[in-house]
Amino acid sequence: MTVDINKKLISFSSVIFCLLPLCLLTGPFLPDLIISIMGIIFLLQLIDKKNIVYINSFFFKFFFAFYIFLVISSLFSSEIFFSMRSSLSYIRFPVFVLAVWFLLDNNKYLLKYFTISLFIAILLSIIDGYYQYFVGENIFGFVADQKSRLTLLYDDKMILGSYIARLFPLLVGLIILKFYSLKSYIAILLLFIISDVLIYMSGERTALGLMTVTTILFIFISSKFSFLRILALLLSILIILFLSISNEEIRKRNIDYTITQLGLDVEDKKIVLFSPSHESMIYTSLNILKENILIGSGPNSYRKLCDTPGLSHNDLSCSTHPHNNYIQVAAETGIVGLGFIFFLFIFLVSKLINLFVVKLRNNTNPSHDYMLCIFISFTLTLWPLTPSLNFFNNWINIIYFLPVGFYLYQINKVNEN
Repeated sequence: MTVDINKKLISFSSVIFCLLPLCLLTGPFLPDLIISIMGIIFLLQLIDKKNIVYINSFFFKFFFAFYIFLVISSLFSSEIFFSMRSSLSYIRFPVFVLAVWFLLDNNKYLLKYFTISLFIAILLSIIDGYYQYFVGENIFGFVADQKSRLTLLYDDKMILGSYIARLFPLLVGLIILKFYSLKSYIAILLLFIISDVLIYMSGERTALGLMTVTTILFIFISSKFSFLRILALLLSILIILFLSISNEEIRKRNIDYTITQLGLDVEDKKIVLFSPSHESMIYTSLNILKENILIGSGPNSYRKLCDTPGLSHNDLSCSTHPHNNYIQVAAETGIVGLGFIFFLFIFLVSKLINLFVVKLRNNTNPSHDYMLCIFISFTLTLWPLTPSLNFFNNWINIIYFLPVGFYLYQINKVNEN
C-alpha cells in the first residue's frame, strides 16, 4: 500500500477508536463492529509493513495460547458448535489490543483526542444517570426493568454504574498523563464525587464494589492524588448522608436496597455472602467442573448444562452464565483455563506491590499514577469477589481489553527511551 493509503487507514481507525466510548453506551453491536474494523486495518498494516514487534510481544503470545486452548476446549465440549462460536471469535480481542497499541505508536494526537472522547462519554453517562434517577427514564426514553437501576444511554441494559466504574480509572489516568495541571486536579475531584454519589444512588452492587476497590487502591498507592481521593470520598459521604436524611424515598431506595445488595440480611441480623441463586450457580459450576476438571465443559456452555440432572443444584441454577468470572472460567475451561487467569492475577498483584514499594521509597516518576490507574482497571477486570457479566460477552470484553493497549504502548515507549 502507498504511504497515503496507510495514513488514511490509520486516521480512519483512529477516528472510530475515539468513537468507541460513546458507542459502548449503545449496546454491543457498534463497539464490536469498531474493534473488528480496527483489527482488520491493523492486520493489513502489519502485513504491509512486515513489523512483527506487536505479534512478537509476550502479551500476544500469551493470549494466542489462551485462544488455542479455548478452541481445544470447545472441540471436546458436548455443545461443540455453540461453544465454538465464542472461542473462535475470541481472537478479535487481543488483536484489538494490538491495534490500539499500533495506533498510539503512529498517531501522536490519539492520546489527547481519545481522552477527550472518553471524558465526554463518561460525563454524558453521569448526567443521564442523574436524569434517570430523578425522572424515571433516561434522555432517550429507556426505563430500567428494576427499580433503582440505571440503563445505558441508548440501550436498556441496566449496567450504567458498571460502565462508569470500570472506565473511570482509565479516564483518570489519561487526564493525569495528558492534562496534568491544577484544572485536572479539580476535574478529577469533581468526577470522583459525582460518580460516587451516582453509583450509590443506583444501588448497583457490582459498581459499588468496583468503586470501593478503586478508592482503596488509589488512596494507598497513588503518589500525588491520595489526599484528593480522601477529600472527594468525604465530600461524597456528606452529600449521600444529606440526600438520605432529607429524602425518605432516597433513603429507602438506596440504604435498604444497597444493604440487601451487599448481602446483609437485616431481618435475620446475619451476613449472607451469596444470594440463593448465586450460591446455587456456584454449586452447579462445581458439578460441571468435576465432569471435566482439566479443560471444562467448553466456553459459554454453562447455559446449556445448568439444568442437566446430576449437574443442576436446584431450580435456581440456570442462567446464561454463573455471574462470576472465576466460577465461569473454572466450569467452562477447567483448571487449565483457570490457570491462565490466575497467572494474570498474580502478575497484577506483583505490579501493584511494586508501585506501593516505589511510593514508600518516594521514588515515583510522572507516570506512576498513570500506571496505577491502568493497573486498577486490570484489577476491576480480575477482581474475584464481585458479580460479573458473561466472561465471553463481547461488550464487557471490549472494556476488559481496552486499557491493555494503553499499557503496552506505555511500557514499550519507556523501554525505547
